[in-house]
Amino acid sequence: MNRKRFLYLLDNKYNRRYIGKEYFFVGKVVDGMKKTIVLGILVFAGLVLSIYGFIVLPANVVVQVGASGKPSSVYPKLMVIGLEGLFTIGGALGYFFVDKKERKFLSLSFIGILVSIITLVFNH
Repeated sequence: MNRKRFLYLLDNKYNRRYIGKEYFFVGKVVDGMKKTIVLGILVFAGLVLSIYGFIVLPANVVVQVGASGKPSSVYPKLMVIGLEGLFTIGGALGYFFVDKKERKFLSLSFIGILVSIITLVFNH
């Protein structure tokens, strides 16, 4: 087997293309762009929900309702908004920087968004 054929097989095995003097990993570039877009969307959603919650929510936010329908647990607004933002933005950053457990971080971010929306609906 000649050298050119060996290098061609090696390049196809690792999904990279030789252009000039550098190798470009085709799959990694596209995945990185997708992750960047998802990160931007999730961070933007987290910031928008946090700012809207800071404006709309009362000083004490109900986070738990008892069986009778009366509020059983109340927390300060900044603590609730901070925890929701931490879940959303922290999950998005974990999704962007970690390669192995992407779904766990992405689901954590979606849970943060869902909790923010539920808090806004029940307290507004």
